[in-house]
Amino acid sequence: MNGGESPTSAGLPDGRKSLVVYGNCQADNITGLLQEIEPIASRYRVSHISVQPGYIPPTPASIEDIATCDVLLEQFEFNVNFPHAELLPPDAARIRFPSTDLNLLWPLTLLTNPFNVTRSSLAPWGRFPYGDRVIVGMIESGAASADILAYYLQRWDEYAPDMNKMMRLERARLAFRDGKCDVQIADFIFDTFAKSRLFFTINHPSSSLLSELVARLWRNCDRFMSLCNEDTLWHELNRLAGKYPRGPRGSIAIPIHPRVAELLELQWYDPTERYEILGEAPKSYEEYLLAMISDSIAVRKERAELSPAGEIA
Repeated sequence: MNGGESPTSAGLPDGRKSLVVYGNCQADNITGLLQEIEPIASRYRVSHISVQPGYIPPTPASIEDIATCDVLLEQFEFNVNFPHAELLPPDAARIRFPSTDLNLLWPLTLLTNPFNVTRSSLAPWGRFPYGDRVIVGMIESGAASADILAYYLQRWDEYAPDMNKMMRLERARLAFRDGKCDVQIADFIFDTFAKSRLFFTINHPSSSLLSELVARLWRNCDRFMSLCNEDTLWHELNRLAGKYPRGPRGSIAIPIHPRVAELLELQWYDPTERYEILGEAPKSYEEYLLAMISDSIAVRKERAELSPAGEIA
């Protein structure tokens, strides 16, 4: 357990203390859940401080949150420590938890799609923020969209990664990260990912995974456990899962290759699932792939036309 029973730091004007969640967009999602769990929200003002490259001075609002912080939930990612530790009250509880992701379901995914562009301020992440190394490689070689799609759908054995090796690497990677944290989640991920959907992309967790992580944070902190029992906590978490069935990050989903679903024996996999692309009519698996391929080829052509030498990059 982390955190004592008698915090002495000064509180906010409304009598609450601050609960600060430090980390990436997943930490922001956890912040949103905690803000809607009544026993926690009635005791704490919950705020998110985003992890940033390099040191960025805290804003006046975050200085107040840090100075009145009773509990700091500190996400472990890239070993970036909370940069404002000197402003924390000496009695603040600090609980480190892992970022959640899983490459195993999308073994060919590129975190950055080199042909993704932002065409709308409503979607600054672009139409296809995640790439696929097989598709990107064929686009770069100049292959036609129909040939790329046919190869991708029909020639899995020629480009398939070693899934057994990837499973071993993923288990080791997540275990290493868990070992740096007070709260662990890798066991739940590997015990559950085949039985229920935990991710919509390699790093966009579902409501069920975020709920489990929040429950494990709660169990790790005496100050949380004093606010309600676990049945009450799960009642709140299930209520929020019903309110946000795809979770806060479910607006973007990457199709899973049918052979990956078969090899991993994904019980929840639906080959007829349809996928949204920036508000367009939902697309089937093949339609999604063709749209990504066609869009990427068009971006490559636009760049070639803008290049001084007319060369394709």
